Amino acid sequence: MEFGIWNNDSALSSFPPNSKFQIPNSNLMSIFQIPTSKFHSGFALLATLVIISAAALIVAYSAIMLGLGELDLGYTSQKGAEALSIAEGCMEEALRRLRINPSLTGTLTPTVFNGSCSVSITAGSPIVVTSTGCTAASCASAYSKKIRVELTINTTNQINAITIGKWEEVSL
Repeated sequence: MEFGIWNNDSALSSFPPNSKFQIPNSNLMSIFQIPTSKFHSGFALLATLVIISAAALIVAYSAIMLGLGELDLGYTSQKGAEALSIAEGCMEEALRRLRINPSLTGTLTPTVFNGSCSVSITAGSPIVVTSTGCTAASCASAYSKKIRVELTINTTNQINAITIGKWEEVSL
């Protein structure tokens, strides 16, 4: 017994068109052929995957850059607060020394644990005291803050009372 495939255009076997052993070409050949729509859907899937991957990469990069920016901002804020604390501590030391000696003028450099500072006292009415605090031994390469205070000293019964007229943080 022989089987064959009948094509409408030409006979591929010896069976006539009305034979009971005929296998229609359209059903059998569709099994072995790769439809072009699968190729196009694979290409579309690949293109979609590339676009989604690129978008995810851009989002991840942006998140990393924002995170690094926030870290830098936090570090700068912390160092600025340290410098302000040093400047205020040195200002308090200068006010203590002025209370002991009201005629004190010039530049002071009090010892600071984690940085450095310099205080300038200018005589006049009012007395102007400027304190600069830095987070390192040298203010050139560190975070720094500057405070300016205007004050008067009243002496009564050998007690020097300091009256602060203005206490402000100024730009360097």
